[in-house]
This record gives sequence, C-alpha cells and structure tokens, in this order.
Amino acid sequence: MGVMEFGAPPQEQAQADGCPQEAGFPSTRDRSESQSIADAAGHLRVLVVEDNPVYARLVQHWLENASDPFGCQYVVTTAETVESACALLAGSAFDAIVLDLMLPDCAPEESVGRVRARSQAPIIVLSSLREERMALDALRHGAQDYLVKGQVDADQLQRSVRYAIQRSALEQELRRQNQALRALSECNEVVRSAQSEEALYADVCRVVVHRGGYRFAWIGLVREGSPPWLEPTAWYGFAESYLRQIQITLDDAPTGRGPAARAVRQGRTQTVSDILVDPNFAPWREQAVRHGYRSLIALPLLLHGQVIGTLCVYSDQVDAFGSPAAELLEKLVANLAVGIDRLRAEAARDYAERERRQAESRFRLLAEVSPVGVVCADAKGSCVYMNDRACQILGWPREELLGHGWERFLYEEDRLRLIQQWEVWQAAPVVEVEFRFRRASGELVWVNLHLALVRRDEASRLIFVGTLSDVTARRRAEEALEQVTRNLEQMVIERTRQVENALNELESFNHSLAHDIRAPLRRLVAYCELLKLRCAPELPEQANHYIDMIRSNAAHLDRLVEDLLNLARVRTYPLRCREVDLSQLCDRILRSLHDTQPERQVEQRIAPGVRVWADPNLMEVALANLLGNAWKYTSVRPVARIEFGVENGEDGPVYFVRDNGCGFDPALAADLFKPFTRLPGSEAFEGTGIGLATVQRIVARHGGRIWAASSPGSGATFYFTLARQPPRP
Repeated sequence: MGVMEFGAPPQEQAQADGCPQEAGFPSTRDRSESQSIADAAGHLRVLVVEDNPVYARLVQHWLENASDPFGCQYVVTTAETVESACALLAGSAFDAIVLDLMLPDCAPEESVGRVRARSQAPIIVLSSLREERMALDALRHGAQDYLVKGQVDADQLQRSVRYAIQRSALEQELRRQNQALRALSECNEVVRSAQSEEALYADVCRVVVHRGGYRFAWIGLVREGSPPWLEPTAWYGFAESYLRQIQITLDDAPTGRGPAARAVRQGRTQTVSDILVDPNFAPWREQAVRHGYRSLIALPLLLHGQVIGTLCVYSDQVDAFGSPAAELLEKLVANLAVGIDRLRAEAARDYAERERRQAESRFRLLAEVSPVGVVCADAKGSCVYMNDRACQILGWPREELLGHGWERFLYEEDRLRLIQQWEVWQAAPVVEVEFRFRRASGELVWVNLHLALVRRDEASRLIFVGTLSDVTARRRAEEALEQVTRNLEQMVIERTRQVENALNELESFNHSLAHDIRAPLRRLVAYCELLKLRCAPELPEQANHYIDMIRSNAAHLDRLVEDLLNLARVRTYPLRCREVDLSQLCDRILRSLHDTQPERQVEQRIAPGVRVWADPNLMEVALANLLGNAWKYTSVRPVARIEFGVENGEDGPVYFVRDNGCGFDPALAADLFKPFTRLPGSEAFEGTGIGLATVQRIVARHGGRIWAASSPGSGATFYFTLARQPPRP
C-alpha cells in the first residue's frame, strides 16, 4: 500500500491563511505554553526579566538553590528588557515568568501585555512600594501574583512561583474540560441532525477542534487489504500535509504500532502524553512535530461490538488528555457510534424501500405484459391485484373479481375445498392447485394456480403472488387420454388372455408333437435297426446304404424335434433360481463330451469359482450348447483349445466361451441366434440351427444378453451377461 494522498479541506486552508485563533486553533504562544510543563527530568523553566543584574542574579540564586517539596528543580533564564524577553519566549517554552515592571524599553503599564502576547505562562510581577498601584493594575491584566522588592525572600519567591504554576495548570485543565463539554454537547446536536455519514464525520471533527480547543482531529475507517489499513475519511484543523505523509496499517509492522492502530486492534482508548518521547510514535514523530502536535488520543469507533474505525485528536500541549478529557471524548465517540448506527439503519431502510418500490414497479410492468394471469392476494384470500390476462382467463371484469368477489364464481365442490385448505397453504412456500371457474358466459373453465408467499407489507400482513393458466384444453386431453388408457388396458387384458390361450395351445401342440411325431420316428429307426440286423447280409450294398441314410435322417429329425421342444419350453419354463457354480457345470459338460470322443486332444481352461444366481437347469442347457458348439467346430484342429472364463465389463461381469475352431465371418454374427439359421461352411458339421437361439432365450430370461466375436480360421468367442439381481420366475 502506497503513501496516502489527502488534500486539506477548504476550511483548513482558510485557517492556515489567517483565520481567527479563537475559532479553535491555538496560537504560537499557546504552543510554547503547552510545552512548559515540567519535563521528564523534573525541571521547571523560569524566565526572569530584570534590568538590574545584581537583583537578577539574586533571584536566579534563590530559585536554582530552592528546595522544592515536589522534587522539581528550577532552570532560570534571565533577560534585561521586554524585547529580549519576547525573543526568548518566541523560541523557548517557560513554566513561569518573573517580570520587573520598571524596564528601560517599555512602560510599566505595557510590559505585562507584551509578555502575555508571547506566552500563557503565569507571570509574577516584581515591584517596589511606589510601584504597588501599577502592580495591582498588572494583576488585572493577567499577572498571577506580585512581589515587593525588599520584602521578599527566597522561600516567598519559590512558593509564589510554584503556586502560580499550579494555578495555571488547574485553570488550563478546567479550560480543557469546559471545552470538551462544549464539544460533547455540540456533537450530540450534530449526531441528532446529521443526514449522512460523511457529513457526520466532518462535523464531529470540526466541533472537536472548534469547541474542544484542539489542534487537529481526523476519523479513519478500517479498510480490508494486505495488510488492512486505516483510511482517513474526515479531518479538520491544522493539518496541512500531515495526512498525506503518514501511513497507518493494522498489522504488527512499525506503521501498525501507533495509537490509532492499537485502538482498532485492542478496542480501547490509546493516548500519547508526549509525542517527543513515545517510542511507538517514531514513524510519525517528525511530521507531528512539524505540525505542532505534542500529544494525542485515539478512540475506537465501536459498532455492535466491532471496531469500524477510530477518532484521533491532537493537541499542541503535553499530556492534554487526562482522565476527565478522555472520558468526555469517549462519551463523544459512543454518541458518534449511535449516530452512525442510526444513519446506517436509515440508509438500509431507505435502500430497502427504494428496492421494494422498484420491485413493485417492475412487477406491475411485467405482470401487465405477462402472457399468463397474475394475481396478488392477502392472508384472507382477498384478491388485491389482478392483471388483464387473469381477467380474460376468468371471464369477468376486474371490479367483479377483486376482494372476495372471485369466490362467487368458483365451482361449488372446488369452493369448499379451497376454503378448507387455505389455512394450510399459508404455511407452504409454494402451492399449486387446479379448480373450476364459472365465466360470465356460463362456460366452465379449468384454472391452474401457482401461489407463493413473497413478503409482508408495511403492516406485517402476508402478501401472496400467483399465476393463473387456463388448462381446460389440457384437462380435456387428459380425460380423453384416461379413456384411451382404460380402453388400452382392456385391450391388453383381452390380448393377454388371447396370448395365454395361444401359449396353452402351443404347449398342447408341443406335447402332441412329442407324441405324434417322435413316436413314429423312433419306430422307423427301430425298424431300420431290425432290418439291418436281420437282412443286411442278403441285401445289396446300396440297399444297406439307403437303410443307413434313413436311420441317420430319422435320428436327425428326432433331434430337431427335441431342440424345438427345448426352444418352446424355455419361453414358459418357470425359473427356479439359486446359486449355480458355472465352473463345475462346464467341467462336467466337457468331461461328458470327452467320453464320446476320447481319442481327441483338447486343452480346456475353466476359470475356477465362477458363481451366479440363476436357474441351474437352464444354465446347463445354455452351457451345453455353447461348449458343444466349441467341441464340434474345433474337431478340425489337431489340438483343440476350449476356454470358459469371466471378465469385468462396464455393467458387471461378462462370461465367455472361447475356442480355436474354424470361426465365422463377423458380418454374419447377427444371424447366429436366429432359429434354423446355419452360417455358410457349417454344413460339414452336425446341427439343427436351434441351439444358439435357445441359448439367447435362456440368457434373456435371466435379464442378460449374448453376442459373439470371431474371424474365419481364428476361432470364436461367445460372450453373455446375467442380471445382477435374481430374475423373477
């Protein structure tokens, strides 16, 4: 943060250019007097103005060798003329002045006035008996005491000087208190009448300086930053460039250890009795001394327990902020905080009121151009506002609908329902309700109302805002849709009944097929076997071949019928799910296949412990088909490889059967699972074209899907998934 730049206000410049000193700006003599209280070493400086060198040395001897009861030592400076005394007073501060009335360069009646013009230090007049009248006149012009030469000794002189200094200090303190009281009183008036924070700050600084008799006052507010700092907001008095040349932060840096920063951080009043000797004031001492400041007080501005800034007051006198003055200034700051709080509260209320009025204006503008109806209602349901669109929807003039008039046109059943639920709706943030309304034309319309509590008005009454929409067309469409739905439901029920009848007929057909077709086929195979057994030697070779062909085709037809029956059963077979170990099923199926062809070399890999929740019978049928195909199509390999395993897919486990058989064209993969479909090149292998269709139905019954991946000559992999949850039977 850089050095702050603040220009002096116009009144400061005017006073710097020569405004009357009694307006609150102490003169040079005041500054000299303010520095004349005993210094840190306990010295009291006394100026002796005496043209008789012998008597001057005598007075000096009496004072410098006096035994002061308070332990103070007198430091005496002498002058022989009023002119030389005035020169000394212009450059130095003295605690007391001993003045001879008969001096060579000034008439007796003028000497006190000339000295008083240069200093406010107490004056003790020395006179002879014949000058007593002039001495009394000098007392009337501001002298504290007078002593008669020849009748005064060392003790009397020392006592007179000490008492004069004490009286002057008491008068000065009383003057300060009176000034602080006047400042407090006028500040109270300022606090009550201020119209803005800026004016309040400026007026308080002005009153503190004018009425309090201080040299300078400023108010700084806390500003956030890195580090946080104090920004002077208002100031008044003999400032010149002081505020432009100082910087006050609120951290622990040297610029944050002064009284103003401590007052903010600690929330307590801080004083500097003597700027010249306070070590924490070092960063600002040079500028303060240049502006004639000798002591100061920093008072925190507390608002609701939080320090928002500080009031700093400077004096040209040492120790100018004793207990009485500090207490009065603390009261002043407390009253200032009350004024700030009042102004901020008023500003907040004014802002809220402006915002409310603007919001209402915007609301009315939007409501008038809104394509939907807009209504406002109070806590009793009385309509207080309704836009043109709402009147169009309800079909009545506005004057008929405002207040409780709109209730007259509600459909009777809906009116009772709305009245009963109104109290409940007041506690809800948003209400949506639909009701029927009778228009002036007699037409009955359906209305949708969205109602929300938006605020309370000036009398703390609830105000609701709602939107109206004509939903008659939608309601009629819904009624029509409900009728269509009811019709569809009836159609679905009827269609389901028909499907069930068809399935029952199909089941009967399956049983008939199993009995009426398979029985003759089996007899045909049996007769072929008998004919072969009894007549083979007598029959020609071609006849035996025909018998084998008949038997083979009859057996194929029997298998086809069996596969068709299995395919049909899968659709209606009731699922009985339990935990199934697919690894054990695969091992048993492959062992059974190996027993049919023990001469084949087959490498089998079965992932252990693969368990699923499924119907064990159907899963055995599915795996038997998949592994049977792998066994069949790897017969062309000298060493066959058949693998069963599981992988992690996006939606869960993916199970697979993989082989190194002849494979197939991937473009034809979608036809694999169609019943009675066999891919080109598969004619050399036995099959009915129904096995994979059966597998697909079994997987689908378990909530899964199946697909294949292959390329000619590279084997094939069949993947399938199962539902994570047990499928319903």
